Amino acid sequence: MQADTSSTLATIRRETSSSMVSTLLDLQEHRKDDDRTYDWIKNLEVIYFDASGGSCKRRWDDEVVASNYGKRLLWRRRVNADNPSQKYIAVSYTWQPPPNQPTSHDAYLVQSREGSYADSNRVRDQVLDRVIAYANYREARVTSVRGFWIDQECIDQENEAEKQRAVQSIEYVYSHSALPVALLSVRIESEDQLENLVYILRRKDPLRNEKRDLVRGALNLLDYIISDPWWGRGWTFQEDYCASTKMCLLIPHSSSLKELKETNHQMFGRLEGELCIRSTDFRSQATKLCMEYRKSPEFKHTCERILDRASKYNVQLLELDNEGKCTIRQSMSPIIFSNVGKRGITLESDRLAVIANCLGYFVRFDTHEIERKGYSLSIAMLALFLLNGEILMNGPDNSRGVLRSNIFDYLRSQSLRTFQTPDIDQKLTFIKRCRFADVKLSEEGILTSGHLWRLGKIVEDARSTRPPPRGDDYQLNWYQRMRLGQLARHLGSGECGSCYDYIASAIDEYLDQDERWENKDITFSKFYKDLMAEEIVKAMDDRRSPRLRLGLLISQEEYRGTNPYSGVFIREPGHRWEEDETYVFTAVCLAEETVDDIEKHVSLEVELLGSLKSRGPKRLVIKRWINGLFFFNRHSPITDVVFPWPESLLV
Repeated sequence: MQADTSSTLATIRRETSSSMVSTLLDLQEHRKDDDRTYDWIKNLEVIYFDASGGSCKRRWDDEVVASNYGKRLLWRRRVNADNPSQKYIAVSYTWQPPPNQPTSHDAYLVQSREGSYADSNRVRDQVLDRVIAYANYREARVTSVRGFWIDQECIDQENEAEKQRAVQSIEYVYSHSALPVALLSVRIESEDQLENLVYILRRKDPLRNEKRDLVRGALNLLDYIISDPWWGRGWTFQEDYCASTKMCLLIPHSSSLKELKETNHQMFGRLEGELCIRSTDFRSQATKLCMEYRKSPEFKHTCERILDRASKYNVQLLELDNEGKCTIRQSMSPIIFSNVGKRGITLESDRLAVIANCLGYFVRFDTHEIERKGYSLSIAMLALFLLNGEILMNGPDNSRGVLRSNIFDYLRSQSLRTFQTPDIDQKLTFIKRCRFADVKLSEEGILTSGHLWRLGKIVEDARSTRPPPRGDDYQLNWYQRMRLGQLARHLGSGECGSCYDYIASAIDEYLDQDERWENKDITFSKFYKDLMAEEIVKAMDDRRSPRLRLGLLISQEEYRGTNPYSGVFIREPGHRWEEDETYVFTAVCLAEETVDDIEKHVSLEVELLGSLKSRGPKRLVIKRWINGLFFFNRHSPITDVVFPWPESLLV
């Protein structure tokens, strides 16, 4: 495989005989759906240290084995990682020892898998010392720990099939561990360093007239910490990402800092010789500081290095919307591609697996085959992005000039950047589900199917319609229910005609369903409709301009008919509807209907190329994301569509 991610796409195109599209279609032939099984996780091997036993002789399945005096013995056992009560530590570390660090492997013996003898430890003594100390520390705090999982000991390195299975599914080990831990080797030596770390972790909102020396010291410390090799490896990136909020960073410190550490024990814990810091807290605070100072000429490059190594995406991607509120309007996928691409990894094609694991991609590649055929890694990444339903802009702004970018800058600039995330905390989780459910690459473009809508009536202020009486809170609150009821009355008043009756009754039925929901589990369909209902009420309360517009479904067979309105679409604040012909493409696929059990949904304002009368898939150009509350059933017409290739790829 060609490791060409630092090259521009224009250079890659010049050095190949095939067009970009032709290469993408070839790569599609090597797609491999995620057929991994996780049964082995239910019988996961861990090792543990039993401090109660002696170290001179031990019994391994009725065989007495003499051990070397002074060596510590580690035992093997099995845990069910699917069982939350069986807590284990998942260890994240670098195989290669940092410079000037001990490399001995003679302090431990590890029970063999057969149970009849003891092997020398594969893992460095210093790593095992730190992990066992951490396990004892957690045990002392009434956390029952069954053992620790560490790849060099818990994956059979002599069994190639088992090794490959475990390596390709390793993210599951970290996501299911109650106590994932990362071992950093950089050491906090001075009080100044520890005080800077306290300042970083305690720092709140941006401070006016923040002392320059304080900022400089904080950024220099962050730069020092992220220089640790652990931050620079592709697999450790995956381990940290998949462990999510549970990952704990262990950072060694000088014994002279005990008193200052004890003063801040709620932040650093009380593990002897180590600072225990939640990775998410560290990255969140580091990202906030860097985002505030990244435009400063003095700090720009330092901030960029820190963000490349230790960013928190839900902080890094924040921006202000048209009302001055913080929101997120782009996916984290392009940044994950970039972050994995910039880290060290032994086998280049493994980057594709790491990216797929982090982003929950179902479509993958036969990496052995694409390695053998020497495909471009950059184009393989683009194919991976598209085949998993990610949204790439294909309008006229996507010119050939963007090929002067490498693949990471290309994905960042050309992926959809107009998401309208609802007012929820998990904005990136919402966007992560905004993907096409099923796509196929073709010579014409990206093929998929869904509902195609023509937008019609712009809804004026419905306040003139008498609202229903105040009721109770259900899943929606009383005010939201009142305003939606007012909208339904306005549309069903008879003044607008019979084509409005369906949407009016659909809203009423939705409100009735909300009232009857009670304590049932919230389905994705209900969750999504509730979010969109909230956005509709906000739009109704915006007096600056009408932001609601009704939509009717278009069938494959008829290009214009008398279908009733069955959707309400929402213009974002500060934008008004024009009286022009507007189309929207939506596709919703519930978890039980997808092959990977993950809900997917898109709602895009599009431009229709050509005529609705034309045969074949309708050709659409993406304009922007658009929210909406729409109603359909299994009898609603499905339209096959194609998103033509952007001009930048037609070379």
